[in-house]
Amino acid sequence: MSQQTFILNGKSITVDVHDDVRVLWVLRDLLGVTGPKYGCGINVCKACTSHINGRAFNPCSVRVGDLAPTTR
Repeated sequence: MSQQTFILNGKSITVDVHDDVRVLWVLRDLLGVTGPKYGCGINVCKACTSHINGRAFNPCSVRVGDLAPTTR
């Protein structure tokens, strides 16, 4: 596993997780952020829609390793 660091709700967060884990599972299962809902898991239903850098994205379709490193 590797450490992944990103900004979540204005705070720098670091988690130990494999690069290929989807952001949705990191948010819900590791960090307890339950706002993004699990729907289809294949980027179709949009139930998990969240914002990153001011733009909407679906965390079920993004690997945590693909997030840009934090600059804070």
